[in-house]
Amino acid sequence: MLGMIRSHDRYFWLMPQQMQDSQPYFPKACGRAQCAGRKVPSGIIYVKRYGLRWQDVPAVYRPY
Repeated sequence: MLGMIRSHDRYFWLMPQQMQDSQPYFPKACGRAQCAGRKVPSGIIYVKRYGLRWQDVPAVYRPY
């Protein structure tokens, strides 16, 4: 089962180790809950890579 990849994992451009290494560069949560780990940075990469508007990205990155 180690080689199994969940279907939505293909949308995440950063591996967990890369996210952990980049955490010092992200702002801390101030008064509201932070979003799920790799979701926002991966969504931004997806938008920039494919030249889309945020509203046009796959549902895995929403809410926009």
